Amino acid sequence: LKDTSTYTTRIGYTQQGWEYNNKQLEDYNEDDIETLLKDAVDVAHGLESEITLDAIWQIKTYTVTINEGNYTNVTHTKFESVTTSVNETLETTVNYWDTISDIAVDAKEGYTFEDVELSKQKVCTLSMTNQKTNKGSFTLTNITDNLTATIKTEEITVRIVIDTNN
Repeated sequence: LKDTSTYTTRIGYTQQGWEYNNKQLEDYNEDDIETLLKDAVDVAHGLESEITLDAIWQIKTYTVTINEGNYTNVTHTKFESVTTSVNETLETTVNYWDTISDIAVDAKEGYTFEDVELSKQKVCTLSMTNQKTNKGSFTLTNITDNLTATIKTEEITVRIVIDTNN
């Protein structure tokens, strides 16, 4: 029986247990344990070359929240809307290393989409298109933890100068 203790980690996953012959060890009955022990004895006596216990892995999941603020509407098919007392947020659950592409940001009249601020750095790659316009989008790539993305807008200001000297 090989020592597999050094092989019990996997980035982005949680180990759920072990299995042998396509059955989880925690579900073994007396006959299953007898078979495993017989196979281990056969390996010890050179009748079998090895036995393999397989790790059972569960991919990690994360919550992505978008605070759309007071001056934008954010849409994407992956998100569910959650209304709070402050403003509307969107939430979804993703797997380790997932990407959410083309999250649409529509700034309300009189405002432009400027930026996306992330609650944590180095938990994904952020890319944006059409900033400083009323319709932009952004993508979150290779997500590795829970995060909140806050949409930043800017009010459009117009300065009118009247020259009374002419």
